[in-house]
Amino acid sequence: MDPANVRPIRGRSIRMFLVDGSPTGLIIAEIVNWTGKVIVVPRAALASFLKRKEALNTGVYILSGQDPDDPFRSRVYVGETESVGQRLRQHDSDEQKDFFDRAIVFVSKDENAQSDERFGHDLEKLWAEVKRVTSAFVAEELIASVDPVVAIFHSVDGRADAFRYATNPKGDAQMPDNAHVVYHELITQMDEVHTILELAIDEFRIQEARLERAIDEAVANDRL
Repeated sequence: MDPANVRPIRGRSIRMFLVDGSPTGLIIAEIVNWTGKVIVVPRAALASFLKRKEALNTGVYILSGQDPDDPFRSRVYVGETESVGQRLRQHDSDEQKDFFDRAIVFVSKDENAQSDERFGHDLEKLWAEVKRVTSAFVAEELIASVDPVVAIFHSVDGRADAFRYATNPKGDAQMPDNAHVVYHELITQMDEVHTILELAIDEFRIQEARLERAIDEAVANDRL
């Protein structure tokens, strides 16, 4: 490998807070000079998270867990909501989301920030925010490879309304009468996106494991 083509690694300082004193419980992470915060929410600790003020925030979240259809793969679900806590509570009682054992929540430190005002459910703007957040943890090139797929989806249904609702609030059809979906192409595209997000989740877990080991070592040294 040509050293000239190797991008230097940018050092970052991360502040970790173990909410209940355990590395397997709620964890809040903040990167110095970053406007957001990341909250790792084990499903078993969801009730504790719902009592926190961050649960009332708007934000982006990732559900992750073992794929019930394939024990050798993980399954992820990415969502955005005006109330993270309310949406996670809904997912917790949704049989289709029963796979997740952990949620990774991204919220702003600015409690007055509203995602609908900032993004308006605009897919490209939301994706830009996802890239901005995840670039602190994974290679930007990996996440950026999803850009062409997002561009296609945005051109067809930029606010993710047409595929969810047959009509708009005025009662007009969201899609033209001759609109159709080529499912095998859609599935191929989504599989590619899923693979990339899965790699990102794996990187989250690797870095989380490193932080947990560092925390365990710090606790052990403190007891000496």
